[in-house]
Amino acid sequence: MLTRQLLKSAKALGLIALTAIVVTGASTPANAQVVQVSRADSRNLIGFNVGGFLPKGVDSRDPDDVLLANLNDLDFRIEDFNNWTFGGEWLYGFGKYFETGVGLTWNFTSLLVSPFPPSPWNGARVASVV
Repeated sequence: MLTRQLLKSAKALGLIALTAIVVTGASTPANAQVVQVSRADSRNLIGFNVGGFLPKGVDSRDPDDVLLANLNDLDFRIEDFNNWTFGGEWLYGFGKYFETGVGLTWNFTSLLVSPFPPSPWNGARVASVV
């Protein structure tokens, strides 16, 4: 019984080895030649990006940071500024080693905050956008 299992295992390993040899032998090496781009080819590039704006938390900020100073006067959390960003760019290559481009990235974060303590006008809290 044990010999039969050993023969099945050896047959399976032989089949795997034979498949690996055939696949490796049949593959061709990659073509690593550089192809020169002619002037007629386009030198424009358009790219898009997605990211995030994640400012440091309260613990890792400089003591003179403006957001920390505003935490005492305004009702908001630093985590409220966390947001997604997205954008795009257009690049144009000229010459062999130079390119120029224009890019735009958008991050829309606006917070409606109210001051501490309440304003002197009848104790109302006046909201402002940061």
